[in-house]
Amino acid sequence: MVTTVTVREKDRTLEEAGGIVMTVRSWTTDDVTGMQEIADFQRRYAQAQVAEAPKPEKKRRGRFGGLGGLGNRVGRALGGGGDDSAGEPRSTIFETTSELLNIDNAPDTSLVTIPADFREK
Repeated sequence: MVTTVTVREKDRTLEEAGGIVMTVRSWTTDDVTGMQEIADFQRRYAQAQVAEAPKPEKKRRGRFGGLGGLGNRVGRALGGGGDDSAGEPRSTIFETTSELLNIDNAPDTSLVTIPADFREK
């Protein structure tokens, strides 16, 4: 399954105003015992991170004030910095891969048990 999400300014293309394109490639299978527990854990973990994330103090403006993208492009054209010389209109910010090979419904808990004589320093 491939899901593509594009976020851009209304009535403008990505090339005109910029934006984000996210592509998610997912392999699916029949229900597997234990998968719902993993999905629930991942959802709760993501929600805790959002709740603990610091709130932004103030929306940052571009280098050339409130003119946003237009001001920044004009500023770069006048020699004010920035690097559009790469020739690539888009760039990859990050990639991530998550692969689950096996689910064991009766794991060996001795592999993750904290020893009785453990003392935190």
